[in-house]
Formats: sequence, C-alpha cells, structure tokens
Amino acid sequence: MTLQNCSAAMLTLILVAVALPGYTGEDLSRSERKRVTAFLGDYQGAFDTAVTATPLDDMNINPCRDCDVHGAPLKDIFLRLALVDDQLQLSFHRDRTAPAFDLLGKYCHSDIGALESAESVDGHGKDSGDNYAVTTLTFVFDAGRCPRNITENKTPQLTLSLLQNRTRGMQFAKVEIDKDWRRVVTLSAENREGERVEVKSNPNDYGKSKRHTRSYLYQDELGDFSRARSNTTETRYFSIPLVLNGYVGANLTWWPHKILDVEVDTESVLTRHTAVFVPVSVSDTRSD
Repeated sequence: MTLQNCSAAMLTLILVAVALPGYTGEDLSRSERKRVTAFLGDYQGAFDTAVTATPLDDMNINPCRDCDVHGAPLKDIFLRLALVDDQLQLSFHRDRTAPAFDLLGKYCHSDIGALESAESVDGHGKDSGDNYAVTTLTFVFDAGRCPRNITENKTPQLTLSLLQNRTRGMQFAKVEIDKDWRRVVTLSAENREGERVEVKSNPNDYGKSKRHTRSYLYQDELGDFSRARSNTTETRYFSIPLVLNGYVGANLTWWPHKILDVEVDTESVLTRHTAVFVPVSVSDTRSD
C-alpha cells in the first residue's frame, strides 16, 4: 500500500497524534495494551511542515542557515512503536537500521512528559460506513533547547492516534505536535445588504486620535478589502413644508444614525505539525 493511497483514505476519518525519540510512557491499562499491541512495529511517513515551500515552517533546526530549501526535512522518516514492560516506546529513525534521532535537531534534548490522557473509540465512518477503532494518547511535550516553531505560550502537547479500519484491514498512525497558539481577533460589520462580513481598520486612520472619525474596509467575496465606511454617528434629518394661514413653514424631523456597527470576535487558534505514518513490512526497506 502506498503512502498516497493511505493519505487519501485518511480523508474519510480525522485522527489526532504524537511522538518522540526513545520515549517511554507511563504504564498502559490492560485494554490499552491490547489495542496498542496491534500497532507495534515500524511506520513510514512525513510531517506536513517538512514539505512546504519554505524551510521556515520546519519543526527541526535547518543545518544550513542561509538555505532557502529544507536542509534536513522530516520526510520519509520512520516511526517505531514498541511495548516494553507495559510501557509504550516511540522512536524516530532516518533509516530503519539507524539509531533514533531527535525530531527538533541534534543536541536539542526534546522529550515527552507525562501521559495526560488516553482514549479509545469504536465506530463507523460517516460516509464510508467502515468499522474502525481509534486509540488516542496525549502527552506533555518538552522542546528542550530548541523551542523554535513549537508553541511557547501554552504547554506544548503531542498526540499519538492509532487508527484501525477493520473493514478494509488497514491501519495508520498519526502524530501531531503543537506548533503555534494565538488569540485571533476578527472585526465584522453589516454591509449595505444586511450581511455581516469581515472588516478591518482603514490604514489611513492609523495614528489618529480616538476622537477622530474611524473608518473600516469591507471584505468582499474575493477576500479583498475595499469600500471604507465610517464608524461614527451622524445626524440625519428631513423637513416637511407646511402652509398655515398663508405662511409657509417646515416641520423638521431628525434622528441619530450610526453608519457602521463593528463587532469584535476573539478565538483561540492552534496550529500543529502533523505527520501520517503507514506501516512498513519487514521486507520493505524504502528510505529514499
């Protein structure tokens, strides 16, 4: 089975993940050991951030500082799962016969901490109807001396998810490591059609006092920002001519009207380094 075929099959079911070189976790329960035993062995895969256009996305340190390509990409690497004294061991290897290496780079001393949670779920795929079982183990992750591209404003986590598609006789391992966590602020307002869309502050207003008129740019259906509108209150009025005893007068009516009502939405966004690993047989020695 090729990595591409397995990756396509993964689209029908979302997993979670984790890993680290030479890590030995806490003791597993009897039911957890039974589930994990079916996944022991070697797997091959790649981290998504190792195959992007820029090496700045890499989780590990690029040995060539001035290179504009991935210097030591975490792709075509091997994940080894072993059970020793009721503890799950995870290690990563460049080659199946090579010793384990640190995902973050040489001398980084990264490490997995305590097992925070373990969960197993049985069910059926929403679209395919296939019978599956998923075991998810989440750990604290210590980036050691190399916190680059690992979240620092929250305790980093690693998650190992083991998926078994019983209907098709396939299984996968998925590894995820926290990359970045931040709070994202989004501004929105109603456009003239009454639809609430995203807006952003008009750059021309930067540096102005808060007492000055503030304006915002609308995001259109193409994702572009244009058409500035003010967020201040204006007074609108109209007059009705009246004729009384031969004299012409006017009845004035006015009301305050707020041109734009901006709402602020804040959400926490977590991005992760994600890798999908597929099992390799004893005879499969691919490492290119």
